[in-house]
Amino acid sequence: MSLKICAPDAPKKIAVLGARSLVGQCVLSLLSKEKWAVSAFSRQRIVQSSAGEVWRQLDALTSLDSIAKNSSARNQ
Repeated sequence: MSLKICAPDAPKKIAVLGARSLVGQCVLSLLSKEKWAVSAFSRQRIVQSSAGEVWRQLDALTSLDSIAKNSSARNQ
């Protein structure tokens, strides 16, 4: 299976919510094969990360908007 992107020149960055779930693990595998830079989110604390994945813990108090803003500020 191959992933198609609308804007081929756009950076290959993506966030995956529920990355520790069965579906999330399959999605991470596909994205890794396609060389995507992944921000993987889980409610569980993750210590390890593989190449291309940055793990973040997401809880009910964390706003996705604040995560996106912090990520954008770091990339500038």
